[in-house]
Amino acid sequence: MDERKIQAYYEAHPEGVPGILDIPEMYQLHERYLKWIRRLAPERLLDAGCGKGFLGQAVAPFCGKYHGLDFSSTAVSIAEKHVPHGTFSVASVCSLPYPENTFNCIVCSEVLEHVPRYQQVFSEIHRVLLPGGYTLLSTPNAINPDMLWRKWIRGSYTTQIYDQPIPYRKLLAAAKRAGFKVEHFESFWFLPMWGGFMPPAMCSPLMCVLSWLSRRFRVPLGLYLFCVLRKDV
Repeated sequence: MDERKIQAYYEAHPEGVPGILDIPEMYQLHERYLKWIRRLAPERLLDAGCGKGFLGQAVAPFCGKYHGLDFSSTAVSIAEKHVPHGTFSVASVCSLPYPENTFNCIVCSEVLEHVPRYQQVFSEIHRVLLPGGYTLLSTPNAINPDMLWRKWIRGSYTTQIYDQPIPYRKLLAAAKRAGFKVEHFESFWFLPMWGGFMPPAMCSPLMCVLSWLSRRFRVPLGLYLFCVLRKDV
């Protein structure tokens, strides 16, 4: 997929999936980011792939300086209103316009699945992160049954132009290749995503079983993956 086409799509559709912020799993996702940002209290934080700034609006009060970046200028113009005291850049996460060792913490929420060159993203994040700094990232889980159901029924995970969740083993391997140490990794939210893609009669018992299996065998089966990565000193 040509990344210029992806960029053009998000210039025209900065909302990504309309209404997604109104679903409970997104609140749980933001809670995880807030927990770690409060703990780390970074002096300089980069929101790589900030979109319209909804996560930035939540975490900005708990860091010294907030920097948001997205390659959609349309999204950035909206994010500037949500985080008026932030500093924003329009650029690709594959080529971050910052010098080495700039940020104490970088968040990358629901971005990697929309970037064909995700290994380059890891390398760039590692480059601009200070030694000892942390990266918090999340992405949909490719092996979650609800995700597989939607892929089978519709041929794609969402209606977005490029949406390819990375299998968790590849995700962790890419992080380690870039030089990161995995400090924390989990999957969460075993109920189907907003939209009701699975029949109700099968989703509740199935999701209870999935939650148990995930805990018992330590296989991430939740709808989302959440990682905390550390750059060695």
